[in-house]
Amino acid sequence: MDHEKAQLTSEEINVDIDTSSKDEVKGWKCLSRKWIVIYIVAGLMIFTLFVEALGAYLYEIVYTPEFNNTLPHVNYTSEIDYDYSSVITARLVGHGHPNHLSFNRKTCDDFDYGCCHIYFHCSIKNGYLDYKKYIVSKYKILPKDVIHSNCPSLDHLIHEWNNHYASDTPCEDTEFGCCPSINTACDGAMREKRGNNQETVDYYKQNVAKIHRLRQAKNDAHGSNCPTIGLPTYTVYTILNGWENNYADPDDGLKSLIIIFIPLCLLAASSS
Repeated sequence: MDHEKAQLTSEEINVDIDTSSKDEVKGWKCLSRKWIVIYIVAGLMIFTLFVEALGAYLYEIVYTPEFNNTLPHVNYTSEIDYDYSSVITARLVGHGHPNHLSFNRKTCDDFDYGCCHIYFHCSIKNGYLDYKKYIVSKYKILPKDVIHSNCPSLDHLIHEWNNHYASDTPCEDTEFGCCPSINTACDGAMREKRGNNQETVDYYKQNVAKIHRLRQAKNDAHGSNCPTIGLPTYTVYTILNGWENNYADPDDGLKSLIIIFIPLCLLAASSS
């Protein structure tokens, strides 16, 4: 009897061990499948980012742009106005280059006539205008002569912005009205009187209140969708960046990353 009891106890112990081992193996297999899927998704995400980075790198190495160096003639007189209430009175006081480089490696100094510029935030100094400027992308357009006659002005860029973002209903008739106008006096003065001397200063004083009206309707009381929501530096950058990138949706890249990350997060949560 003792022998049978001992044998039975031994068999029961073996059964328990076998059952425990099988459950553990089954659990590891289940867990392994989840992690395999997570690794696959993570690998696809990393591969996607790698391909995008490689594509951008190859673009810089081999791409030479083909662009039209002539801007179309447009008439945006109806969008120009003068707003003296927005003028801050305090502001009124006061080469041969190597051609052996690939296009992508060249800087503005390597081109015959440099790069195009957009000027803003002028301030009057002693006989000249101080200003800030943005360089227009060399992939979009390059000057064809010494006076940069084909370069886009800030007025031209705002006109193109209006063509792209103007609401179907006149913005004056919408619930929140139009996006605020943009002062273009600085850019206009630097183009009309290129010597940047006293004549440039005088021209700027005469036109300091020049504004270009936006035809884009505000989507809320604060105009959070407007390019003017922020400092003038951001405003000019937004207008220029939109033109350079053909008004691409800036959220496209973010949306792609979100689409990749959501499955990964759900799998990670299910495995915990």
